[in-house]
Amino acid sequence: MYKLYLFLFMATVSVAQNNPVVAPHLSEPVELVKEVNNPDLVKIRNRVTDDLLNTTIDQTAINKLIQSQKPDGSWADINYLDVSRTGFQHSEHLANMLVLAQAFKQKDSPFKNKKNVKKAFSTALDFWLDHDFICDNWWWNEMGTPGRMIDILLVMDKDLTERQHLIKLLAVLT
Repeated sequence: MYKLYLFLFMATVSVAQNNPVVAPHLSEPVELVKEVNNPDLVKIRNRVTDDLLNTTIDQTAINKLIQSQKPDGSWADINYLDVSRTGFQHSEHLANMLVLAQAFKQKDSPFKNKKNVKKAFSTALDFWLDHDFICDNWWWNEMGTPGRMIDILLVMDKDLTERQHLIKLLAVLT
């Protein structure tokens, strides 16, 4: 939960610092987000990201995720049709994306900057973005999914595609 608040706080401060309101006209273009230059926010972000990357990489699990991923970015062992309160297996998809992101970005990982890992991650994220899964359980929609997605986006950050960056920006604004 703290990560969601941190992310929203950082985004709000960034927008507020870098986007003074010139006129109340909706038709005037406004630059939405610039890079955060506040050293305190950068320090907090780095600490959160470092914490997310402080994990053991299971080579067998990563290889299995890459090999078992379907071309559309999904995994066969996840029931994507069941969005019921108790059957929301989509959390496994989110967990898979985070593990792939950690394997790709961790400095001591044997998968560091490997193209096949980035492709598997990117395909999985695109699959998620294309389907925008909504669960019957409010907690996943308001807490679980946003919290895990923030972790994923923080880890991958500059390694996201242009489309994924745009979706990240839209998520900050809504």
